[in-house]
Amino acid sequence: MCDETTERELDTYLARRALSRRAFTTGASISLAATALLPAACATPEPASDPALATLPLTETNVLIPMPGGDADGLFVHPAEGAHAAVIMWPDIHGVRPTFFDMARRLAGSGYSVIAVNPYYRTMQGRLFQDGESIRDPGGRERVSPHVGALTNDTVISDS
Repeated sequence: MCDETTERELDTYLARRALSRRAFTTGASISLAATALLPAACATPEPASDPALATLPLTETNVLIPMPGGDADGLFVHPAEGAHAAVIMWPDIHGVRPTFFDMARRLAGSGYSVIAVNPYYRTMQGRLFQDGESIRDPGGRERVSPHVGALTNDTVISDS
């Protein structure tokens, strides 16, 4: 239970923990210096900054992937030549949609082999929502419910 002693102790603690102008300035300076170093720490160059990656031709294929619960549909995008690190994209509750395909293309343009998989393949093929539609639209949650309900911890683990 709080009483006047608790309040006094809290005030004393907060007074000791106060941030001085000098400490604030030091912390802000360190933060700015650290953010200036972030571009140099990127693992791969952005396509626009590297002419070799900017012109990287991509191969894009609609695929069916054999899974324990059936064949999962997806989009496989990769640079046309060479071997590249793999990325598996598991969409959110909205399922596969153009946004995820665009993200897959951007990653592939940076030198990765990317597959965007339909997590609802057990109950439907293709897109759950069309362009401009979302779960927030009237009936959106009802449209998602049967597909989400088919996913369990075991099915997600076996799929991945």
